Amino acid sequence: MKGVSRMSDDLITFLDKADAESDFIRFEDGEPMKGTYVGAKLIDDTFNKGDQTMEYTLTVGDKDKTFNSKSVALARQMKGIKKGDNVEIVKTGQAFDTKWYVKKEDS
Repeated sequence: MKGVSRMSDDLITFLDKADAESDFIRFEDGEPMKGTYVGAKLIDDTFNKGDQTMEYTLTVGDKDKTFNSKSVALARQMKGIKKGDNVEIVKTGQAFDTKWYVKKEDS
């Protein structure tokens, strides 16, 4: 079973590298994402023609990364966040059970 452990390590390394190089933020359930707020804009939803969604941009590490959300609850929490603010964002649940938590961090 030595090969199983090695394969798992390789898979984790591969996924960590893919996440680090990606232009997009992927939220794990309940795991905080920390970054510096760059801004938000209303964009056309690529998955639902005719709909729009918010695209949020954070600097994570040294890279600007984005995520999209139609959540009004998230938008309300982001309303007081200004460009350059350090934030921690947590997403829990999925679909209609999704909850967002936004906390402004001390600089």
